[in-house]
Amino acid sequence: MGATRFQDYCTRVAGLNFRIAHKTGIRFFHWFGNHWLFVWSQGRFPNRKNPDMVDLGFFNKHDQKGIGYGPFVDKELVKHFVSGMTPQVRLPETYDILKTEKELRAFELDKPYVAKPTHSSGTVAIKPEGGKLTEKEISDLLYRLGHNYYTGGGEIQYRFLEKKIIVEEFIGEGEKAAPDMKFQCHNGRMHHCFVMLDRFGSPKPMNIDRHGKRIPFDFSCRLYTMGIEPYNGPYEVPDIYPRMVEAAETLSAPFEYVRVDMLLLGEEMLFGELTFTPANCLIKFHSRELTDLSWKPADDAAGVPTA
Repeated sequence: MGATRFQDYCTRVAGLNFRIAHKTGIRFFHWFGNHWLFVWSQGRFPNRKNPDMVDLGFFNKHDQKGIGYGPFVDKELVKHFVSGMTPQVRLPETYDILKTEKELRAFELDKPYVAKPTHSSGTVAIKPEGGKLTEKEISDLLYRLGHNYYTGGGEIQYRFLEKKIIVEEFIGEGEKAAPDMKFQCHNGRMHHCFVMLDRFGSPKPMNIDRHGKRIPFDFSCRLYTMGIEPYNGPYEVPDIYPRMVEAAETLSAPFEYVRVDMLLLGEEMLFGELTFTPANCLIKFHSRELTDLSWKPADDAAGVPTA
């Protein structure tokens, strides 16, 4: 992935506005930075009345009420919400919470784990064999501990979160991560599921509807050159899939729009995270089935077929 000079300029302009907004509290800079990014990436202004996944995600991060989503995106605190709403969904075990460089350097575990910031996204130290964190991993995690994630992309739900690193169990078989199932939900109803197989190895992405049928995989992103091709190989929808849909809809019910991420390990579902602004609303979708949340597949399909 590589950004052009113009792309880098656009993100710098937005980031400058978010830093000013965070330091001064002047909301105009928050408004301008977010609209700048949206118009640049989508080619249009956001529409509050549009039943579109990207638009709803935009207002999740733009509106002041988005600060209230903070506890639901904090990867430590959200577990309390999930355990109460969906006890049938297993939570990855939390091994430790680290907040300083000294704690990062001293940490060591003799079993598989992952270490990631609770207050931001995109940085994960994957340790399928356990052990200590490497210097590179420590450096990456320290960077996250020293930066406010809001100032980079304007996602207001991250603005006031405590900076900390959560260490939890690695979910997978051997060194291979478990399939990642990302359920896009609107008003408590699952719209479609983005499936990522082998996400830390050779990513294989695809989209399926609530019945397990394949739907188009068609998007672009002006920020990066997307190097991931859709997976068109064989895939058997797991027997537990309808239960995962039900759990995702239960967790999404309090919110107008949210993405519920779960991991699939054999026939066991585990919670991943809640995401209110997937990809910071920078991805542009080109198929109605993926973005128009008023679109619904036929509900009279029998069972969950093999995709």
